[in-house]
Amino acid sequence: MRDHQELYKNMGIDSLDFSKIAPQTIDSIVKMAECSFSGRTALQAGEVWGRMLKEKEITIWLTLAGAPVPSGMGSLLSHLIQERYIDVIISVGSQVFHDLHWYLGDGYYHHDPVNGRFADVELHKAGATRYHNVIASFEQEAKTGYFARDIWYRKIAEGRQYSSRELVNVLAKEIIAKKGYRPGVSFVLDAYKAGVPLITPTLHDSWLGCELAAIRSGHFERFENGELKKDRKPGLNVIYDALKDNEENAFIGELSNKLGLIIFGGGVPRNFSQQVAFMYNLLNPESKSKDFSYALKFSGDKTSLGGLSGSTIDEGVAWGKMNEQVRRVEVDGDATLLFPIAAAGLNQAISGSGLKRRAPRFDWASSASNSLKITY
Repeated sequence: MRDHQELYKNMGIDSLDFSKIAPQTIDSIVKMAECSFSGRTALQAGEVWGRMLKEKEITIWLTLAGAPVPSGMGSLLSHLIQERYIDVIISVGSQVFHDLHWYLGDGYYHHDPVNGRFADVELHKAGATRYHNVIASFEQEAKTGYFARDIWYRKIAEGRQYSSRELVNVLAKEIIAKKGYRPGVSFVLDAYKAGVPLITPTLHDSWLGCELAAIRSGHFERFENGELKKDRKPGLNVIYDALKDNEENAFIGELSNKLGLIIFGGGVPRNFSQQVAFMYNLLNPESKSKDFSYALKFSGDKTSLGGLSGSTIDEGVAWGKMNEQVRRVEVDGDATLLFPIAAAGLNQAISGSGLKRRAPRFDWASSASNSLKITY
């Protein structure tokens, strides 16, 4: 087996820091994308996004599926949070983990799975994990997981029911206290600092979810001088209340005057966010259902397969999740390519407009889902 150090030599991925891209570079991206097809559609999505931001008292959801963070998009997500171009994030659990690993660990690295020097068998023996054409050190990722497990074990209250938002906030708060805060590096930490709700309805289906389960068993691991050490502690009764996620999302929708949606990928986050249109009506049958007035979709999934990820926004009209006059743009293709183009289109759409958006502020007076208040 070849020296595994070769895996990571001069191949680190830099996160796309949109705030540091020169205006002329953004203009060049826009000009190239204007040619036709998916690039131009992505720019149209950016224009509609700009119109969305100019609406009064609108709450904008961003859903995350796939692997945008290992691909280098974490700083772009941070930029969107810091500028308040988005207000609520619904993410798969993996992207929360990857984001925290990027902040705590040594990042992600390029790999060519077709013509690469290392086969998957060698990657496994060398202690590397692979995400298509990106790899990471398993040991470093494990350290991130163990760090999260230790925080939760020390900071969460046994027997209390936690939503995913509350559990991730516990991590964010303690990481900032222990490791400091560097704006623009972690979208999870930036969301916490900005008060942007981050709901992870698939938290259990991720590395972090495995760490939560391990807390119940009392099994703990740590690396010491490159060797894995195992410890035992009294198990802790951790309660992750997934239904509380539903309630929090429903109350956000109910208290918002207008709803906008930006879909990156598809999967559970897309469906979970769209359910806000009728979830509160199930919790409170006397209320009036709400639907999304704006919707942007970035996905490479095919409509013909019948799955939600590839379904059209119009299909959501049939469900009552989308307004009949929903302003929508559907961008077909690799979201990691087309989403940044849309962000460039957004930048151009609002440049010089003097936009001073009154973004929603979220305040939970207690741990109860219905204690939420929203002000603009």
